[in-house]
Amino acid sequence: MELEEVLSEGDSEDEVDDEVADFEELRRLGNFDNVTNAEKKFMHMWNSFIRKQHHVSCVYRAVLAWLSIIAHHNKDKKAGEKLISVVDVVKEHWATYGRNFFSRYDYEECESEGANKMVAYLRETASKSKTGDKF
Repeated sequence: MELEEVLSEGDSEDEVDDEVADFEELRRLGNFDNVTNAEKKFMHMWNSFIRKQHHVSCVYRAVLAWLSIIAHHNKDKKAGEKLISVVDVVKEHWATYGRNFFSRYDYEECESEGANKMVAYLRETASKSKTGDKF
């Protein structure tokens, strides 16, 4: 593999390429003899929808995991006290366990659009909230 391939923004071997996945799925669906073309088209559309939902849901799971961690670290804070941030949690982890790398492959290849929408919604909700509001 050339250096340019490694540094490129192209798909890596473990990423799902929608065009390839669609092609392979249509090929597999073509093997069903007792299914009409309309039923094959429906199955293909459904499977494509589920594949795309998985990408969005993995972003939500990653964001919600961090929100849970932050909520736990801030559960005893009183209104107006400085809250513990993601950076604080990570630095505490590094101080305790050293710097390490862990990859969650189910969170890779996730589109950020869904997470960005959710974070925007959370920011809007937080900006409208009053001290002491419970969620």
